[in-house]
Amino acid sequence: MFFVIFIIPPAERRDAVTRKFRTLAIFAVFLLALCLSTSFRGAEAESRPAKSAADAWEALIDQSLDQLEKQQFEPARLSAGKALKLAEETFGAGHVETANTLAVLGHIYDMQGKYSQSVHLWRRALTIMEKNFGPAHPVVADFSRYLALTDWNTGKLDEAAALYQRALSILEKAQGQSSPELDLPLYALGSLQIERKKYAEAEALLERLLAIRRRVNGPESREAADALDALSAVYRAQNRIGEAEAARLEAEKIVKALATRPASAPGSRAGAGESASKAAQRRKGQK
Repeated sequence: MFFVIFIIPPAERRDAVTRKFRTLAIFAVFLLALCLSTSFRGAEAESRPAKSAADAWEALIDQSLDQLEKQQFEPARLSAGKALKLAEETFGAGHVETANTLAVLGHIYDMQGKYSQSVHLWRRALTIMEKNFGPAHPVVADFSRYLALTDWNTGKLDEAAALYQRALSILEKAQGQSSPELDLPLYALGSLQIERKKYAEAEALLERLLAIRRRVNGPESREAADALDALSAVYRAQNRIGEAEAARLEAEKIVKALATRPASAPGSRAGAGESASKAAQRRKGQK
C-alpha cells in the first residue's frame, strides 16, 4: 500500500469546499432553527400562527429533507417549494422560518449544480437574516458563507471573496481570532484566494487554519493534513518548492499514520456527522 498527497487544482479544491459545505449546511440550518425557537420565536409567542399551519410547514420540510437524503431531487424541490409558499403565507415573507425554507430550497438546487437558480434564494435568505438579527450576527455569517459558495460556483470570485471575508470578520469579532468556528471560512477563503492567485492572502489564511486545526483536532489529524496540503499548493504556486515539499511530506506522514489507527482512535471523526433526517427528528423531539 502507498499514499499520495495530491496538490489539488483550484477547481477541485472548490469542489472539496462545496462537498464540505453540503455535508454541514442543511444540518446547520436546522440547528439554527432549533436555537431560534427559544429566542426569536419566544419573543413572538403571542403572534405565532396556529400550530396546525406551523406543523404542516414542518412536515413539508421534513419530507423534503428525507427526499433529499435519498437524492430524490425533484420530489424534494416540490416539497420545499410548497413549504416556502406555506411559510410565506403563515409566517410572513420576512420571517426567519421563510429564510430557513429558502435555504433548504437553495441547497436542493446547489446539490443539482443549478447555481443560477439557487443564488437568488440565498440572497433573499441572507437579506431576511440581516433584517431580523442585524448585519454583524453570526447567523448572518453563516448565510453569507452559503451565498459565497454559490457565487464561487458561478464564477463570481470577487463577490464570493467579499462574502467569505464578511463571514470571517463577523465570526472573529463574535468568537475571537483563534476560535474553531473560523475553520470553514478560513478554509474556504484560503482555497478561493488560491484560485484568484492571491497567494499571500491565501497563505496567511491557511496558516491560521493549520494552527487552529492542530490545536483543536490534533497535530496528527486528518484536518491538519488537509491544511498542510492546501499550504503546499500555495507554496508551490509561488515556486517555493522546498516549503511545498516539506508540507506535502508532513501531510503524507499524517495520512499514513492515520491509516494504521483503529476508527475510534484519537484523530478519527467517527460519529461527528448527522444525517439531515436524523437532525430533523432530533429537532422535533426537542420542541
